Amino acid sequence: MSEYTVEELERMLIEARQEELNQPETISPEDIEDDEVKRSSDMEDIIIMSEDGYDTMISHIWKSQSLNKMIIHNYLYVEETEFENIVGRSCCGKNRFVLEYMDETPEQTLQVIEQRQIDRSI
Repeated sequence: MSEYTVEELERMLIEARQEELNQPETISPEDIEDDEVKRSSDMEDIIIMSEDGYDTMISHIWKSQSLNKMIIHNYLYVEETEFENIVGRSCCGKNRFVLEYMDETPEQTLQVIEQRQIDRSI
């Protein structure tokens, strides 16, 4: 048998949840660096999409000449197929790169890391 009553356990749970809510949100150094570039007055925003009819975002690039930074997010996808035909893509992560503003932008290609067969039969 428990040493606590139901009311005591409920109160402890409420207190634990309130304590979790009061914890400061941790922001990664990468997020801080991204925000710095995104908020710069000379920020350039470049979105690269696939040209295969699916309009999949391949990369998002933010550049700032005053900060001498270029931040690239390359998105990773799971390709969903049905009878060997692509029926969709699900974003499942990203790779982040930081370069200098004047660096040459590497070629951006669609990153499919997995294929998943979809079965819609009942």
